[in-house]
Amino acid sequence: MKWAILSVLVLSLGFGSSEGPSSPFRISMDFSIKDKRTDGTFSLQKGRAYYDKNHRKLYFALTFPKAQGLLTTDSVMYLMENGKLLEAKRLPGYLDLSIFHLCLSGNLNEFGLGNSLFTPVKVEQDKDMVMTTWEMNKKIKKSNRITIITSLKEGRLYGVVILNMEGEVTSKHFYENYAQHEGTWVPGKIVQIQITEAGEQYRIMEFNNILINEFGKENLYNCPLPTLAGTGK
Repeated sequence: MKWAILSVLVLSLGFGSSEGPSSPFRISMDFSIKDKRTDGTFSLQKGRAYYDKNHRKLYFALTFPKAQGLLTTDSVMYLMENGKLLEAKRLPGYLDLSIFHLCLSGNLNEFGLGNSLFTPVKVEQDKDMVMTTWEMNKKIKKSNRITIITSLKEGRLYGVVILNMEGEVTSKHFYENYAQHEGTWVPGKIVQIQITEAGEQYRIMEFNNILINEFGKENLYNCPLPTLAGTGK
């Protein structure tokens, strides 16, 4: 559970990125993550996230259920408390896949697939939605390939469906309540449905008080790397 918040906000969201020369560089937002597990239990996490794509750091200031910090760089995630490191985990290459980076780069509509191992193979209209089917590069081992279907509504990403090699749906994502902040479109709500053998697991993420290109707060947007608790190193 310590790493749940990061895996949610990073991996929920895409597979690649591309940046324009005039794109915004900094975003922060309040967030809440509500989980309903297959066994009927619930969990809640709340806090505020800070991301600066120039510093290449993403920091989560958790306020509930416990005051802690989660910092991710291009290669490592750190769990902190009172400025001291409690745990570190290697998880390379995830910053460009986060909701924060995809919104800043303007690449959310393609779910980050436009510059990745995926290729669009079919585009079709379904009432008020434009649906695109993406398939993985044939060089990828067949047993590891997945298919992704994205849908746009009113010109913005609305839904994502992920299928395994057998064509079975393994997860669904829905992006809702968009608002424009300093020219940047950000969804206010993301609903994830993970389909497992045990049943469906639901995750609802909500974002509020979104700021773009905020000045100051360098200790949050460029959070110092933590030291190991009790060592001062």
